[in-house]
Amino acid sequence: MIDTEEPDLRFIQELYEYKSRPLGINNTYRIYTTGKCILRAAIIIINNNIDAILITKLSDEDTVLVEIIHENMKFCAVSIYFDLEDQLENNFTKMD
Repeated sequence: MIDTEEPDLRFIQELYEYKSRPLGINNTYRIYTTGKCILRAAIIIINNNIDAILITKLSDEDTVLVEIIHENMKFCAVSIYFDLEDQLENNFTKMD
């Protein structure tokens, strides 16, 4: 889908991985994810003209927060995985 739709950003959950590297994602794309064992959330940046910084203090294996800077725009992009076995209130607290 990335190759045919040509998006600038992709938000992905439940990545397939091998040796802590997501499978099926072109190596030329920048992948932002955190976590040591399980990669459940990621942001992929396809456009090389977009600058991004991973905000590690607010990211974990279920949440990836990236500050995006492009031309005169600056915003935060978030990919969040909600675990079905976790209390829903915990996810809302994390979003706050």
